[in-house]
Amino acid sequence: MRFIHISDVHLGRTPDEGQPWSGDRKKEISETLIRIMDYANTGKIDFILIAGDLFDHVPDAEDLRKLDEIFGRLQHTCVIYAAGECDCLEREAALNTFTFTAPVYVLGNERSGPSLPKDSPFYGVRDEKASVLFDCIFFPHFQMHIYGTSFFQEKSSLPVLDETGPFYTEGINLLVAHGGEAEYLPIDFSLLKNRGYQYVALGHRHNYEKKGSANIVYAGTPEPLCYTETGRHGFVEGEITEAGVKLQFHPVSKREYKIIDYPVSDAMTSGEAAEDLKRLLEHEGKEHIYHIRLVRLNDCEKNFQIEELLKDFRIEAVEGQQFERKDYDKYIRSNHNNEFAGLLEHLSDASPVRQDAAKMMVDFVIEASALNRRWSNHLSDRMYEEYRQMGIAHFRTRKDILKNSPEYMEYEHAREQLMVNPDVLDNLNTAWAEERKAELSYRMAKSSFEQIKRRYRRHWMKIGVRAAAIPFIVFCLICILFLPYMLMRLSDASGGNGLLLLPGAGIMAVVISFCLGYLTAGFIDTKIGRGARRLTLQQEADETEQRVLELEKQVHVLHEKRREFQLQESRRQDILEDMSKRERKAEAIRYELQLIEEGLALLYGKEKNIS
Repeated sequence: MRFIHISDVHLGRTPDEGQPWSGDRKKEISETLIRIMDYANTGKIDFILIAGDLFDHVPDAEDLRKLDEIFGRLQHTCVIYAAGECDCLEREAALNTFTFTAPVYVLGNERSGPSLPKDSPFYGVRDEKASVLFDCIFFPHFQMHIYGTSFFQEKSSLPVLDETGPFYTEGINLLVAHGGEAEYLPIDFSLLKNRGYQYVALGHRHNYEKKGSANIVYAGTPEPLCYTETGRHGFVEGEITEAGVKLQFHPVSKREYKIIDYPVSDAMTSGEAAEDLKRLLEHEGKEHIYHIRLVRLNDCEKNFQIEELLKDFRIEAVEGQQFERKDYDKYIRSNHNNEFAGLLEHLSDASPVRQDAAKMMVDFVIEASALNRRWSNHLSDRMYEEYRQMGIAHFRTRKDILKNSPEYMEYEHAREQLMVNPDVLDNLNTAWAEERKAELSYRMAKSSFEQIKRRYRRHWMKIGVRAAAIPFIVFCLICILFLPYMLMRLSDASGGNGLLLLPGAGIMAVVISFCLGYLTAGFIDTKIGRGARRLTLQQEADETEQRVLELEKQVHVLHEKRREFQLQESRRQDILEDMSKRERKAEAIRYELQLIEEGLALLYGKEKNIS
């Protein structure tokens, strides 16, 4: 049986966030996973063992759909997936219910598993002894039990692997798990190595590591995620035969993190150090990401500006560029009643910003004058004036460089955009209130109009009933009184045929009586007494309908006004969010500019204008 062991892929993470290459690094994580799938196809790998943290977060259905597309590339490989603390099987996790099209078994999830025919080599059966905490799937084709455990929350301090071992001794026994720390599935490796597993696939530690002579292996991340994860990264390929287990580590990461310890001395300039580092980094490879640590030789107290000179390389950070001077007492004691003493006094200023600014200026003067390397720490007024002017020129230039840096210019642009787009939140709230008020008035007017129409209909119905009732009653009485007589006359005159005309004549009489009565009642209602009421009702209906139309237009106008304010507020919020991001990126630059402004004020004197 051949397998691949991977862990801690962390799909969705953006390594080195804020750096120019961070977007590429996020893509490279998924691209490397795809390359591993392609290798599985080429090498006809049977199983891929995923030991946790495949995602950097609890994946949703869309994340799993994209993952299923990646797994869909597999042609003859089965996936065993143990969840880690980042992609744990919490209660609402989509991983609990998602159905993969590829053959994927999620350890600890009884509802998950592919529907495969029994003759498939990847047909697996959960062992009756398996539990949620310690799962076990048996693959008859390979006579193999794969054991494992998944995280159900971010932390798990239960020593599951210390208390439980393989249920069977025959066949192949593999273990897939994520952890090895006190709060993340603690493991006693001295116990684990004697459990009887042919191979233990572990995750959680991001660098490749094999625990002694036993086949207990941390695969590490396929792509490194931060500067501490140095060296090559990739996956473990294994083959289990009757002769034993054969393992091979395959480096597959697109780039590496490298830490460079570079020695510097007082005799070196920033330019010399940068040129030397360029040659070194060219040799190491421009595709890699570097963390440079300056190692100071012979008590070097010099400040360096190296990072800006290495912009063509992926420099994650340069440690130790600025010398942290702590002993200022010797300079304070050696300089009394001179101009340099005035600058030194601000080292104990009440304002922390002014303290830092004074420190920056004092450090420049000490470094430029090499005062720290002289036999005397005293600085004459003539020399102080010379280095003061030098400092003014230096920090003015430095200020221009910082203000023209991309990070600061992007922040200033975002800030200008925020100022151009006014805060309309109060206007939006007012517009919301006015629209709701107008909508309420519109609904009330519309309801009133409907009530008036109903009253109008009821009024005319009453007129009709009253108008038709009296003639109808009179007609009915006449019919009752004269009906026998009429029947006798019609019978004698027509021999019975006239009886057929009687119902039709009666119906016609009723209809004519009703119409005449209705029109008469309407005429009387209009001309005598009640007409004024009907006209008032009609006038009220017309006025209410006009009011409804006016309020409907007003609601529409206020709705558009509110939408306009809403769009403006949404645009402002987007700009504010963008400015906050730019502000965080430019935070160090902004603080340095503040220190330079304060420091120049100290060099010029408080009464001088430095603008």
